Amino acid sequence: MAMLVISNSYIYGTWYCNDGRARASTGIKGRSIKKEQVDGRDQDWGLVDIGALKRSEKMILNKVIDAITKYKESCARLGEPLKKVDCEEAIIIASGRLPKDKNRFITDYESMIKDMRSGKLLVPRSQKRYASASIDNYQWALNRILLFVEEQGMKLEYKRIDKKWVEKYIQWLTERQLSKNSLAFSLQYLAAFLRRTYDDDKHKNPIGFDKVFNVSSEESDTVAVSIPELETVYRLTTSLSRERARDVFVFGCFVGLRADDLRKINHYILVGDYFEFHTGKSDERVIIPAHPVAKEIWKKYNGNMPVYKYNSGLARGICSVFKQAGIDTPILVAITKGGVKGWRYYPKYDLVSPHTMRRTFATNAIKAGIPTRKVMQFTGHTTEDSFKRYVKLDKKENAEDLASHPFFTTPLSQSH
Repeated sequence: MAMLVISNSYIYGTWYCNDGRARASTGIKGRSIKKEQVDGRDQDWGLVDIGALKRSEKMILNKVIDAITKYKESCARLGEPLKKVDCEEAIIIASGRLPKDKNRFITDYESMIKDMRSGKLLVPRSQKRYASASIDNYQWALNRILLFVEEQGMKLEYKRIDKKWVEKYIQWLTERQLSKNSLAFSLQYLAAFLRRTYDDDKHKNPIGFDKVFNVSSEESDTVAVSIPELETVYRLTTSLSRERARDVFVFGCFVGLRADDLRKINHYILVGDYFEFHTGKSDERVIIPAHPVAKEIWKKYNGNMPVYKYNSGLARGICSVFKQAGIDTPILVAITKGGVKGWRYYPKYDLVSPHTMRRTFATNAIKAGIPTRKVMQFTGHTTEDSFKRYVKLDKKENAEDLASHPFFTTPLSQSH
């Protein structure tokens, strides 16, 4: 099937997705050739007359074809359905149809990203350089904002961003079926940028400090996976893409892998019965006993584990695996929207994320009776207070453990 078609004299990127045909204009005018002239050339170009295009236009269209191809391959690798809206977003970004007017908002945002990459701008609290994954997330947040204002026919200016604008943006993000974390982080990055530029006197709009941005992403960090659940998932027969995601996740649960170190998973070196690794956050050397399952997975890939560039890719894979395994215990989660706290039940498979790996490791280690201080040497926590907030002991499981305690079983002495 061709990835390029012509309609009303314009060239469109297109592909059939699971929920319909994706179709987005590249903004390039073109003309058609006859079907009999198609033989002997790349079928991705369809009936587009390549010879009538400028070199710069061919380069853009090649980027569009490449973007569609990469999106298809990504979905196939993760076992995810092709979504029309995501495919169209890839086409629009590849064709460079995002707003080009360099107003102050865009200029300031791009300047911030440039300073992050160069090391000129540091993380406020730690005064360390921004991780490449964080910088990429800031860039994707900007791309979403630009797509939003283009679709809404808005001008992107500091003074136009008010509470109604943000609420409309939240609705737009929700309609695109982003995960709860992706939605929350998109808003957090925008709010952080608005606060930074406000403090730097680049504008006088205090909206970045408003509670309207408070859409919590905390639910993905509030669960840990039990050993029986890990065993169920690990023994599950599933697709190749899900198997790879499952293996990375289970390995991470037994070595305490940080989500931020996901790209460095192959830096774990098996030395005898121990894994050695340097953490990305504190650059400390960690030596941890090799659990039989972790060792089995490491040997399965000969030390060359699947690498996920973005946490979202692994998150989609492991959520699918946990759902397939039937790990759907309802979890009551506190959600904050617009500064108002509420409660909602989510199936457990919907709350598992790459951040769950280290939390699972810490929780299961404590439940197994390993002293807190020794576990902290693996997780990198410096205080017991911060570590205890990190460990998640299931309330029902805790109640069952205490049910046989004499305090709950000894009746009161009868008085005479």
